[in-house]
Amino acid sequence: MPKLSITNTTRQFHDFFFRVPERAQLLGPISIPPGATRVVHDGSPQDIAYIIDAQKQYGIKSMAEALRANSEVNTLVYSVDDMPKVDDVKEVDATNGSVKDDRAAADRVNQSIAEAVSPAVQQANKGAVVAKTESEVIKQPSAPGDVAVSVQKVVVENK
Repeated sequence: MPKLSITNTTRQFHDFFFRVPERAQLLGPISIPPGATRVVHDGSPQDIAYIIDAQKQYGIKSMAEALRANSEVNTLVYSVDDMPKVDDVKEVDATNGSVKDDRAAADRVNQSIAEAVSPAVQQANKGAVVAKTESEVIKQPSAPGDVAVSVQKVVVENK
């Protein structure tokens, strides 16, 4: 019978719960430490396919999908009948780190723009002009995990 293994590619513990067809009760929790892999089910191919399909709504991916997805954070990765290679887990972890760093950098830029623009708007509103900020998205995310890039501008109009 095939075995379903789950790898936790996050930096925190994960409790894995699942159901199998024909059984009403919830199975788990199976505690998976950061960076670790656990065999969570030894059953029929149909049971394993059911578990994987049910977990996809929570973002689970196969190791091959996680390695290809270089612009999104992967949390749980599954494999059937084989344990993932340590180098593959390290690569997914590195990708997760760089995606999070990129998102944090974009957030810092947006926050600094907002902080710089706010005093100018307040000062302009005290005088004979009306000022407001407008945000314009200049790059839409093209894949899950991508970050939108926006520009904030101050519009000044005479009263």
